[in-house]
Amino acid sequence: MISPTYQRTQLWQPARGRFHTTILAAAIGAVCFLVATCALFGFPVIRGAGRAELTMGRIVGAGDALPAWQARHPGEACPARLGDVTAIPLDGWGHAFVYRCSASHLAITSAGEDGVFGTADDLRSPR
Repeated sequence: MISPTYQRTQLWQPARGRFHTTILAAAIGAVCFLVATCALFGFPVIRGAGRAELTMGRIVGAGDALPAWQARHPGEACPARLGDVTAIPLDGWGHAFVYRCSASHLAITSAGEDGVFGTADDLRSPR
């Protein structure tokens, strides 16, 4: 009987190597697909959070702009329109802000995602 010149374990080595390479390529492809999909369409949860952060940034920015507006308009405590203080009078969902002004404070409120004031998703200025 002729004995083979290879060991039994050597038969599977190339197949295992190709299998691992195939799995790695498939995993990399899946990650690239997910990243491209998120870049194009985004996730609704992340998109909603981004709108809330954008809205809060606009609220804080407008509140911080009040002293500069008052410096440009001596003798006036409050602007007649919120658009006089900030160039972006809409929140992240396209709804108009509501504001109240005193001599030292600008209180700004967003109706939030649902567009209805007085609900849990309303966003208010921190001061």
